[in-house]
Amino acid sequence: MTKKAAGPTDQSIKDGLKKLDNEKTSTRTRRGRASSKGEDLKEKNKAVATQQVIINRKLKYKYPKDCTDTLERKSFRQKVRGARNKMLAQIAGLRGKDKAALRAELEAYDLKYLT
Repeated sequence: MTKKAAGPTDQSIKDGLKKLDNEKTSTRTRRGRASSKGEDLKEKNKAVATQQVIINRKLKYKYPKDCTDTLERKSFRQKVRGARNKMLAQIAGLRGKDKAALRAELEAYDLKYLT
């Protein structure tokens, strides 16, 4: 006869899992303090990050005064980008004086519509 190895029983495993569920889990914050409000910190950090993005955003275009809706602004940006890309393509294909004239025109266009 061989002896059975003494291992954990089903009841001891269940008791251990219950103990883990009942224990208060804590998370470490960035400064090293223990906090039992991990979810609250995540929500707070998310709100702060959202505020930072909104505050630090800079406008890259000078919108007309009648562009108040986001869709109008989007179509305006597309038109500006399209016209600018056409000018850049023309500049890439030209040589000499024409190229310098188009560059000056592009700079004027940028001053008019870009910040």
